[in-house]
Amino acid sequence: MSNILGKVTGLYRFPVKSMGGEALDAILFDKYGIMGDRTWTVRDAEKGVIAGGEKYPDLMKCDARFTEEPTPDTRSAAVEITCQTAKPFLALTLTSVPKSQRPLVMPSICRP
Repeated sequence: MSNILGKVTGLYRFPVKSMGGEALDAILFDKYGIMGDRTWTVRDAEKGVIAGGEKYPDLMKCDARFTEEPTPDTRSAAVEITCQTAKPFLALTLTSVPKSQRPLVMPSICRP
């Protein structure tokens, strides 16, 4: 009888909630889980609400990656966000602020 429950075939981290993430060779854990996973969120500044993928599906056309590896002291390091949409400009790069301080303002290309 085998004790194998599954096989890890890939490691991924998603820096911004509701956006695509990044493949990693190794991951670090802290008391919150995977270091840097979903440590950022997007907020619709006009409506004053957190923008999730259900209400703002274009967010899921965006990918986020850390520009430098987060550490326990800098859990929410700067991220680069690239959005693939049908809009005239196809890529957007932002440096955001961690959700614990002030959520990132949603780019206009991702508004419904």
